[in-house]
Amino acid sequence: KKFFNEQEKKEKDEKQTNNKYLSLPYGKTIVRILPVPLNKRIFFKELMFHNIGGRLVVCNRERKNDRRFPVSSCYLCQATNKLYNYFYRKSYGNPTIEEDLSVIKSIAQSIKPVPKALYNVIVREFQPVDKIDYSSFDYNKVYLLQVGIKLHEKIKTFILDEGINVVDIQDGHDLVINKEIITTSGRTYAYYENSYFKPTPSPLHSDVEKIKYFLENQYDLDEEVNKRKIDTSEAIKILTEYLASLGREDLLALIEDRKIEEPVSAPEISPIFRRYPEMSSKIFMTETLPNNELRFQSQTRVDQNQLINKNNEKIKETDSENDIIGDSEEEINLQDFEKELLSN
Repeated sequence: KKFFNEQEKKEKDEKQTNNKYLSLPYGKTIVRILPVPLNKRIFFKELMFHNIGGRLVVCNRERKNDRRFPVSSCYLCQATNKLYNYFYRKSYGNPTIEEDLSVIKSIAQSIKPVPKALYNVIVREFQPVDKIDYSSFDYNKVYLLQVGIKLHEKIKTFILDEGINVVDIQDGHDLVINKEIITTSGRTYAYYENSYFKPTPSPLHSDVEKIKYFLENQYDLDEEVNKRKIDTSEAIKILTEYLASLGREDLLALIEDRKIEEPVSAPEISPIFRRYPEMSSKIFMTETLPNNELRFQSQTRVDQNQLINKNNEKIKETDSENDIIGDSEEEINLQDFEKELLSN
């Protein structure tokens, strides 16, 4: 814990020193998203983070030609997949879940990749809930704004639904980020759902020279993300230290595909297939492995999702790399988004 607290403090100190990441206070912060930089396709950068014991590590999986790199490109994604696979294979068809398996699932949930987005912005105004002095804040420079996936999707959806180019230099719209604090089931977190774009368009700035300065001093979002990535050896070190801090070094054997003490076996038949026997052969086929385990391979992912929704069963595919933490089917296609933006 001490190690990760020191790492987190180091990252925060670096951000404060660089002074390029915008820190949002609770309350309202009015910003203007800057237009698409030269030689770039879009005005934002999508990325993912792994939270390893409080340290945020940039995921190596990115988009290229509107396709996300496979899980194999990121060691931490592979580790997450293997922990999830082990949990679902061991708990498959069992009405009760052992405590040890619940711990494994919790670890997998804690390190799974979380999507974010990065923008170039300028700050118009702060309206904090608490009394914070922003008299020394530099409003005449470009900042990096990092937001969660919900606010990011809200921004894209607004552009597509309203057909408005919010980053237009002359007739763009300022974004009002409303950061609230919400407590649900004893958990407190930041809430951004009430953020919105101002309905009245406005120019980026009244001074042409200022506009030129803002456009020329945007950060290269690809470069910023690449600088925060780590190689596989560093990822292994961080995950190993994290598991050691939890007293679960034994999971490294599972992640690294070494021999597991207890062989994994599948139940004779799942309760869900007793109710829908015709789906058993349609969804899964089995393959016997050298260690007598059963490998389940999905033939139709859509049908599997329908079964899960109908029966609320925790059935997951085990060996398809992208099934556990793969691409979301609800993600907006970037190419379609760009075409729509250009047409508007």
